[in-house]
Amino acid sequence: MDIWIFSDESGTFDYVHHDWCIYGGMIIPDKQELDLLSRKYIALERKLRRKTKYRNLSELKATILDERDRKLFYAIFRYTLKFAAVIREKKLDIGIYKNPKTKQRYLDFAYRRTLRKAFEGMMLERKIVQPSDILHLHVNEDEHRISTGTDLRRDESIFREFTDGVYRSDSNQFCPPVFGNLQKVSVQLHDSKKNTLIRGADIIANTVYVSLIRNELNILLDDPLFHIEFLP
Repeated sequence: MDIWIFSDESGTFDYVHHDWCIYGGMIIPDKQELDLLSRKYIALERKLRRKTKYRNLSELKATILDERDRKLFYAIFRYTLKFAAVIREKKLDIGIYKNPKTKQRYLDFAYRRTLRKAFEGMMLERKIVQPSDILHLHVNEDEHRISTGTDLRRDESIFREFTDGVYRSDSNQFCPPVFGNLQKVSVQLHDSKKNTLIRGADIIANTVYVSLIRNELNILLDDPLFHIEFLP
């Protein structure tokens, strides 16, 4: 069985000027659902492009959409498994920000941890899928999430986390494997202009960011299909 993951970010990983950095996205355990979501998203984009203000834009990013239109996109994923990592930037050791590689290592850690928690909490406990059935994870990310020159074999690190487990030195805890029969993790970076569900992940991440600013995150926390992880 294959699972598809799409993610994008909202905010900037810069503790001096920002409070939060968000990674958000969706987990799709069914190819038919993936195709259906893509078709719905494209159909709504075509409809909204009839509006003069959107007609000539290369991409309908969440940050330029009217709130009503952003909510229309978000509603497409109402019944989809969603996840978000909320990184509280000012609570991190400032050493993490010293260079692109240390920043990327932390961001990748936050990403893996949130995916693990999302799988454990939503898919395994709710028995949406059986862990032993998962053979291939297709991880799709916006290409701007990865700093130039800092590719640290994320496919390998995700694979090892989910098949071998991981030791958390901060909590002195061993987290057991999630998918014992996992055979492959494929990581692909995409230009959001060319990938429909990366644009959908942008909507999800931005919705979390806006909800934080407005102190309205409880609405999303009450969604049983949305796992939100706070770090640190």
